[in-house]
Amino acid sequence: MTDLDFEQLKKDFDRDGFVVLRGYLPPAEVSEMWDRLHRYHAEVQGPISNGEQTRAIKGMNVHDAWYRNYLENGRHIPLMKHLIETL
Repeated sequence: MTDLDFEQLKKDFDRDGFVVLRGYLPPAEVSEMWDRLHRYHAEVQGPISNGEQTRAIKGMNVHDAWYRNYLENGRHIPLMKHLIETL
């Protein structure tokens, strides 16, 4: 998803309290997140087995600079600010 209609998304958000953004992140970015998740989990919490359920992983931004940067500066920030009107 490259061209977002921020105004329509804002209307939808105000009406419904949420928006669904299918395909918002490019596949390469999602893949990088998964790779970093698995690396983080192996280094901090032990390896993830295929199909194994794990508890929620919290505070990744505290232990991993990439996730800290993504949380603070990721492509979702401008959209979130627009939706909650903090621009």
